[in-house]
Amino acid sequence: MTALHQLSAYDAAAQLVQRTLRAEDLVRACIEHIDARKPEEQAWADTQNVLAHAQTLVQLFEQAHNLAHEHIAHFAELSPRLQGILKRGKDITNAQYDAAQLHIASALH
Repeated sequence: MTALHQLSAYDAAAQLVQRTLRAEDLVRACIEHIDARKPEEQAWADTQNVLAHAQTLVQLFEQAHNLAHEHIAHFAELSPRLQGILKRGKDITNAQYDAAQLHIASALH
């Protein structure tokens, strides 16, 4: 027998009309199925947040290193936003950068 949350809309409607299925039971089964998946969804969201953080670290580090000359020679002329980006990137260590790169590479495989 098909689980209630897996019924097609047509089959669910037919059973509701025939009164072999109560709407309350169908809705409850769907809600229970959604609730059971929440830990999976949260784990996926957590993984995506960690990956986004790693990508941000890599970008900041590389921007700071690629624009090091401008940071040194023209810092006062840079916009406050770019100054902040370069400062944040400069604070990232080589070890943090390497770890972020490894995390991104492992997520892609």
